[in-house]
Amino acid sequence: KNIKIVNAGLNGTMSEFGASRFSRDVTPANPDIVFIEFAVNDEKYDALSAKLYMEQMVMQCNRMEKKPAVVFLFAPLPTETVAGTLQSWETEVASKKELADYYGIKTVNIHDYMMRDYEKQKAAKPALTLSQYYDTMYKKTGENTWDVHGGYEKYAAAINEAINADLEGFLKTPKNKTAFCQENQKYTEYTSISAADARITYSGAWIKRDAPFVIGDDNAALNDRHFEFFKGGIMQAISIQDANFEFKSDADALRLAYVTSKAGCSATVYVDGKESGVWRTVSANANFHFPNAWIELPKDGKKHTVKVVLDKPTESNYVFNAGTIIEKRVK
Repeated sequence: KNIKIVNAGLNGTMSEFGASRFSRDVTPANPDIVFIEFAVNDEKYDALSAKLYMEQMVMQCNRMEKKPAVVFLFAPLPTETVAGTLQSWETEVASKKELADYYGIKTVNIHDYMMRDYEKQKAAKPALTLSQYYDTMYKKTGENTWDVHGGYEKYAAAINEAINADLEGFLKTPKNKTAFCQENQKYTEYTSISAADARITYSGAWIKRDAPFVIGDDNAALNDRHFEFFKGGIMQAISIQDANFEFKSDADALRLAYVTSKAGCSATVYVDGKESGVWRTVSANANFHFPNAWIELPKDGKKHTVKVVLDKPTESNYVFNAGTIIEKRVK
C-alpha cells in the first residue's frame, strides 16, 4: 500500500491542546486511521479530564466526511520506576481504555509490551535489571527532561504486534454513540487564527517570522517538525514598549498558543475594554511551546473586541512570540 504519514504531534502538550488544534492539524489530512497518544503528558490530569479531551478528538473523527479508524496509544513514562508514578499513569490509562471500549476502538499499551520484552531479555540474561533495560531507551538530559529516541523501536514493535494480531479490528471506525462524558453532550468546535492573519491589527514594533525557526535560535529552540502548527506565521514584538494587538471574535473563549523563548513576557487581555486575563509567552523549558489559559467571552453570539497589551518586563532582552489564537465554541 502507499502510506502517507502525517505527524501532527506536538511535544510536551496534553490532550486539551490536542483537542483544540485537531480540526486544523488532523482533519484536513482526511486520514484513514488516526493514532492518538497523550498517555505520558495526561498523567498530570485527573481521570475525567483525560477522558473529556480524548473523547472530543474521537467526536471530531466521527464528524469527518470519511470517518477514520482511531487507535489510542499508551506510551510509558520514562520515570515509571519512581514510586507512585507508575500507579498514577496506570489509573489514567485505565480511564482512557474505558473510553476506547465504549467506542469500540483499539488500544496499544506500549508499557505492557515492554514489560513482556523485558522478561524475554531477562530470561537470557537473569542479572538484567529493569533500570538497565530502560537505559538503552531513556537518557536523562536534565532535571525534568529525557531523550527517549532509543525507545521508538519498541513503540513501533508494540504497534506492529497489535496490528498483526487483529488488523480488521484496527480498521474499524468508532461507534456513533451518545457522548460518554456529560460535558461533551454539546459539541465543542475549535477554530484557529494565525497571529499573522489580516483580521488582527498590531500597534508598536512587530515583525513577522516564518516557521520554522533555526534550531538554536534563542527565540524558539524547538524540533523543526513541530512547527507546522505555526505555518501561518509568527508575530514577534521587537520592542515591548507600547506593543499590542487586537481583533474581533464571537467565540465562547480564546487562548493563545505561542512559541516559547528563553526569555518572554506577559500581556494583559482586555475584552471590550474590560481586563479579562493574562497571556504569557515564556516557559520553564524553552524546548516546548504551550497554550495559555482560556479567556472567556460573553456567550451572546456577538463579536467582541479583544485587545492584548504587552506588559513591561522587569528584565531586558525579553520577547513576545504570538503564534496561533484558538477559538472555542460550544454548540
